[in-house]
Amino acid sequence: MFRQEGLNYQKWKSTAVLFSRIPAWLVFSISFFIFTAFILFISFGSYTRRETVVGELVMQAHPIILSAPKSGYISESYI
Repeated sequence: MFRQEGLNYQKWKSTAVLFSRIPAWLVFSISFFIFTAFILFISFGSYTRRETVVGELVMQAHPIILSAPKSGYISESYI
């Protein structure tokens, strides 16, 4: 259907060679380490649940609404 000269003209006449300054084994090792660290962090990492607490603090006859501007944890309770 096509002439042989046309088909021969479109063929790739050289080879593609990719050069990199970083060796492939080093790229693979770093990528594998990052991926493994990410999976281990997802599997075994500990996560802190964040809560915003709104309450009342009664010092005198009238109530005062107390809320924390940032999340945190209760370290001591003086009750």
